[in-house]
Order: sequence, then structure tokens, then C-alpha cells
Amino acid sequence: MSMKFTISSQEIDICKNLCNFMPLYLLNEKTEFNPKWRIAAMLKKKTIRKWIGLSVLSLSLLVGACASGTPPLAKISDVENAIVRARESVAMTYAPLDLKFAEDKLSEAKALVAKKEYLPAGRLLDEALIDAKLAEAKSRSEQEKAQSAEMRDSIDALRMEIEHKSKAQ
Repeated sequence: MSMKFTISSQEIDICKNLCNFMPLYLLNEKTEFNPKWRIAAMLKKKTIRKWIGLSVLSLSLLVGACASGTPPLAKISDVENAIVRARESVAMTYAPLDLKFAEDKLSEAKALVAKKEYLPAGRLLDEALIDAKLAEAKSRSEQEKAQSAEMRDSIDALRMEIEHKSKAQ
């Protein structure tokens, strides 16, 4: 059961100017309009939109992959500050390996920045920042463990003293 509609010349002009969904040779003032044409035209539009979308996405990925970007100078300073904080928290004593990893990755990243390879340098800087923070956390943890053990020893010594005084009385 196909429904047929007649369309006016004004509607034809609107379709020609705005819709652009039907081949123009099919439109004239006496044409009967079949709604199936509209569906076919809409599918065609969606396909075109998909291709345009995919083209834009591909182009942006290509440009993003080829772009050199900017040097990650802020990340370099963040990593340097994190390494300084780790050293201040005596990481050389408690977490020397993690601190060494951070320093090595920082120097590799600086070399990559000098070669203008900013993306791998940024990744290395992220890893170096994590290593420096890990070294700082480990050293603070070890310092707190040492303080905790010292407090336990102090408490044990006070208990012993209290016990000796209570037995002496």
C-alpha cells in the first residue's frame, strides 16, 4: 500500500533549496511524491554524514599524530621538584632504587626533549614523577615506622619502670 502525495511548486522550491534529498529531475510541479524516496534520501544523508564524520576524525588523528606539540617544560619542573622533595625526605636511605629510576627517566626525557620528541618525553616524565613520589612515600613510611618502633620501645621502657616501682613498694 503506497501512499502518494502531490506537492506544490513552492514545496518543490523548498526541497530544491533546503532539503536536497531527492534528485532534481524527479521533481516538477506535477510530480507525485512517494515517501519511500524520502527514506532513501535520508539514508543517503546519514551515510554522507558518517563519511564526513569519519574523515574529520581520521584527519584530526593524523594531525595529532604528526604534530610535534610543545615541550613539556612544566612536567620537567614538576619532576625536578618531586625529586628534590624525595631527597629531602631521605629517600637516598630508604628508597634509593626508586629515586634512581626517577632521576634516570628525567635525564632520558630531557634528551628526548632536546631531540624534539615530546610525546615519549611526556610519558617518561609521567613515569619519573610517579617514581619520585613513590620514593618520597616509601621514605616517609620508613621514617614513620622507625618513629613508631622508637615510641614502642619508649613505652615498653616506661612499663618496665612502672613495674619495678610497683614491686619495690
